[in-house]
Amino acid sequence: MATFEKHHYLTYEEWADKYDIVEDEYGMHNAFDTHNDWHYISKLDPQTVWTFRDSEDGRGVITNGIGLVNRLEYYVSKKPWNEGEVIEVRW
Repeated sequence: MATFEKHHYLTYEEWADKYDIVEDEYGMHNAFDTHNDWHYISKLDPQTVWTFRDSEDGRGVITNGIGLVNRLEYYVSKKPWNEGEVIEVRW
């Protein structure tokens, strides 16, 4: 079982720049559907997948990893996050 030692809070811009989030043909960060795109997402390195989740404050939060609870969509990065880190992206 992984031990999470580091907890990081990033802005959306910091996250997008640091992890190089995959973009669509219009230059927007490509959001993947949690149901229709599951076959594609499940085959990726889990350390390049990010989950946009519903949050208690209603604003949403992006967390590292393939989340299943309160998931709304997934994002994929070109750079992986490190094992043992918990990353939250809020805006």
